Amino acid sequence: MEPTAGTYIIRGMAEPVRRFLDAEGLPAPECRAALDRLPAEGHLPVPQWAGLLELVAEACPRPALGLAIGAHVAPRDIGVVGYLAVSCETLAEAVLRYQRYGRLVFDANATHVALEGDQVVMSWGSERGDFGHIVDATSIAVFATVIRRVVGKPLTATSVVFAGTAADEGAPPPDPRPYEAFFGCPVTFGGERTVVTFPAAHLAERISHADPALRALLDQQAEALLRALPETDAFREALNQALVRALQDGEPLLGQVAARLGLSPRTLQRRLDERGLGFHAQLDLTRCALAERYLGDDSLTLAEVALLLGYSEQSAFNRAFRRWKKKTPLQFRKALARRR
Repeated sequence: MEPTAGTYIIRGMAEPVRRFLDAEGLPAPECRAALDRLPAEGHLPVPQWAGLLELVAEACPRPALGLAIGAHVAPRDIGVVGYLAVSCETLAEAVLRYQRYGRLVFDANATHVALEGDQVVMSWGSERGDFGHIVDATSIAVFATVIRRVVGKPLTATSVVFAGTAADEGAPPPDPRPYEAFFGCPVTFGGERTVVTFPAAHLAERISHADPALRALLDQQAEALLRALPETDAFREALNQALVRALQDGEPLLGQVAARLGLSPRTLQRRLDERGLGFHAQLDLTRCALAERYLGDDSLTLAEVALLLGYSEQSAFNRAFRRWKKKTPLQFRKALARRR
């Protein structure tokens, strides 16, 4: 089952669920039936994954359930990213791979890594939507457990912040101690982003099963898998919508589009940079897609199409369209008419 545009999670993440049920001795027939219906490999839509976790929560209503499930993960469950982590020489290499290839595991929110003094700050935003605390907690527990297993010791964090309402019931948990025991540090809830901070000294931890030759091969495989993923994400969708709206006022500027997204210009530029996107390139893609649609509507004159695309002059639209499609807007419209 290949991922499609939208949010998805690697199929292997369901294996910790089965191990958790077995370890707890839970019959949980609905949960096990749902697990049996899953594809053998590939990816799952995140709503389906969230639904599976909710079934577990109904069968086992215990505090910090997401952490208990995530603690049963094995590196192999997260596919090539897990194998890469095992093959790296140091934790620093593994963290960088997770930042680069995290979308292969969970395509909901990009992983951001920053070095702030003697601390590493890893954060996950909410660009793809809020899927509930149990999804968030399970994902962070999986990340922490994989890291601990590849280095062979229980590394602790400096602090952990969960985004939004933190408990499975929709409110901060009455007792944060299970979270603090799991991460070995203070844990707070209700942040704008989920953030894990840990000492930079951990980055030097050696990985006992390092294999540079295997790592090189896995890097190539991960790059190929990354290129095969759908390009669309919620940020791009929101950006495109903001660009379309901004075109109504003429030539869009980065600052104007950032304001429509509720971001500062610097934050918008950072998010573009993280995805390897250029503002003007995205504007061109949006305009080109709109132009094709508008040119299919014979009730619109070419001058009106140019105006809808934010051009003050039709000649500017003509030049841009020729650059995009290697033909003029009129030639394109006539070709569309012949195909009807």
